[in-house]
Amino acid sequence: MLLRVAAPGQAFGPPSSGAEIEASVRRNRDAGSEDEAARLFWLPLVLGDTLVLQLELPAGVEPEDARFELVHVSHFFRLPFLERSANRPAAWDKSTNPACAEQWDAPSRATTLLLYTHPDGSTGACTGTLLNDTDPQTFIPYVLTAHHCFPDQVVAASIESLWFVRSETCGGDLASYATVSCGADVLYHAKSTDTALLRLRHPPPAGAVFIGWQPTLPAKGTEVFGVHHPAAGRQQRTRAVVSEYMNCEEVDYCGDDYDPDAVHFVCVDRGDGGTAPGSSGSGLYNSAQRLIGTHLGGSDADGFDYYGRFDQPYRDGLVRWLGVGGLGD
Repeated sequence: MLLRVAAPGQAFGPPSSGAEIEASVRRNRDAGSEDEAARLFWLPLVLGDTLVLQLELPAGVEPEDARFELVHVSHFFRLPFLERSANRPAAWDKSTNPACAEQWDAPSRATTLLLYTHPDGSTGACTGTLLNDTDPQTFIPYVLTAHHCFPDQVVAASIESLWFVRSETCGGDLASYATVSCGADVLYHAKSTDTALLRLRHPPPAGAVFIGWQPTLPAKGTEVFGVHHPAAGRQQRTRAVVSEYMNCEEVDYCGDDYDPDAVHFVCVDRGDGGTAPGSSGSGLYNSAQRLIGTHLGGSDADGFDYYGRFDQPYRDGLVRWLGVGGLGD
């Protein structure tokens, strides 16, 4: 069985097979979800108010023997990244557009806008980063993002990742973005650093960059940078300085077994740029463009952000997938 979806008059996208749908449901249940939500399989995003579904049955199967149930629909009234001025803080200008800083092209191409849908049909957005591993022979689509965005496998299974959602040129129009559907699998969770490592079920598009990383805690006073999708909009870049270290209690986001004396987050004071809902999960970089943290949240009015440290979850578990030592590039 193959299932395709399109807008009226448009070409159908890549199909979802019955085997793929069954595998998604099985992963949800293997992760401990036994309720109705585990049975959901979200179809790709279609632009427009009308969907056309095409169901291709195996030879010998009669149409009246097939059962198809459309349980929920998630409807966007607008897609923020299609509107240049949507929810745009005054802090955003040419200096915060990655297309205006050629040296930030690689982190920009490693950054993806992650749309996800809850079982009730409500949809949200976060940012993720495509990470390299230390094996030069592999290009596995590992995406680092925030635990609070993807607290369970059911939500991760709904992911549609959008790539190159950015200005084509400095001050220019939206680039030709690409989409990757069919969700992701959760490999690692750490609530106390707000870390989640996912593996996309389909490979990223051509031109995406597998970015390097560095498992070290940045010193106070270090200049750092972020690339993200604030308000589910086009990519922006922030520049900041590490100002203090914080325990998860201080940011009110702790797991069950946390060390009350440990450093889980770094606080950064922004010099330019601004974050917003949708920036969550985005990467924090040092001046060498190595990922060193993931975004939890912050205050645009007060100009600060919290980032979960990368080195601690790397030692605790991410090393299993990313490899030992090296910068992953």
